[in-house]
Amino acid sequence: MPPPLPQALVDRIISDIEDRETLCSCALVCRQWLTASRYNLFYDVCLSQRSSFDTFVQVRDVPHIASAFENIHSLRLVDDREQPWLHLFPLIFSPSRFPRAFFIALNEFAWDRLLPTQSFYIACAQFDSLSTLDLSHGMFASFADFCRLVCAFRNLARLFVNCVGWEVAVLNPPQSPHALPRPRLQLFWFTPVSGNAVPPLVEWLLSTPSVETLTDLHIGGQDTDNLADVQRLTRRLSSRLEHLQVFMKAWTEDVSLDLSHNTSLRSLQIREIATSSSLYLASFLDRLSPGSLSDLTFHISIPRLCELHCLRLRWTRVVDILLRNDFLALRVLTVWVREAPPAEEISLLDLMSEVRSWMNPLDARVFVRVSPWYTLVR
Repeated sequence: MPPPLPQALVDRIISDIEDRETLCSCALVCRQWLTASRYNLFYDVCLSQRSSFDTFVQVRDVPHIASAFENIHSLRLVDDREQPWLHLFPLIFSPSRFPRAFFIALNEFAWDRLLPTQSFYIACAQFDSLSTLDLSHGMFASFADFCRLVCAFRNLARLFVNCVGWEVAVLNPPQSPHALPRPRLQLFWFTPVSGNAVPPLVEWLLSTPSVETLTDLHIGGQDTDNLADVQRLTRRLSSRLEHLQVFMKAWTEDVSLDLSHNTSLRSLQIREIATSSSLYLASFLDRLSPGSLSDLTFHISIPRLCELHCLRLRWTRVVDILLRNDFLALRVLTVWVREAPPAEEISLLDLMSEVRSWMNPLDARVFVRVSPWYTLVR
């Protein structure tokens, strides 16, 4: 029987395994592999049920498992609507147990009904290593509570907020924007539950140091009523903004975004391009300051075959603009078809060929990839 490998070499090999199923299999091979396998399984922890949380609590002080907690880099926590536990997590687990945790996701919480205590926010403030927070599918009692949670994480640089809302859309009088701790975000992605969540959020961001540090911005749920608020934010970010996603669905002849002040844009995603909104695409690109733009993405919707001809005609003007010397830095152009006509009207292959043909004049300058959304595959 060959001699066993040195423990340090075994640990190094297992540390390079990223697949969780493989790590689980390694943990069952022998005792020599178990510790390293368990340690790396704790890199990314997901608790999606109350029972999972209870088990996590039970093993936290078990000697041969407790050391693995130090390797937790990512925590994905999904609350239980029947037996809520998420508000207890930072109270039961001291942040000192997770010295390397840089990412926390909080999902499915109902903090409009079960308000976290003062101790909850104090405990959150101890997560010094946290730089990325992901909030999704949850409700706060007020916008002030949302701000309070975000500001509790003192070293937060990246914030993702998806389908999150609040009962009271304005800050409570005692907690004005200037009285709250103010974050310095570098990335902010926000998809609200409703459009009326955008104005207070933009107003709050404009009052924080984030307007001096934000380089990556995505704000969904835009409509004609709040597009002016988004415009205020992009204008304040000015040349600091490098990555941006915009939504064209609510644009009109009089209401759209003007990014002429954002002279340092490196990547731009333009979403919700349909027959109606495509009318404003050329004029939008015409006002752009594309000197640094190297990555441009279009998300188009073609639900009916009759709309294809209209888009083709308008795209001629779009291509003419992209061929100008202003866009010399552009190296990658991607087109996503998010909605397609019925298969009996045109095959997906023919549709892709048609859309790709619009880009032919650009082939010598940029990489063009026309990719259908996965739900379009028949």
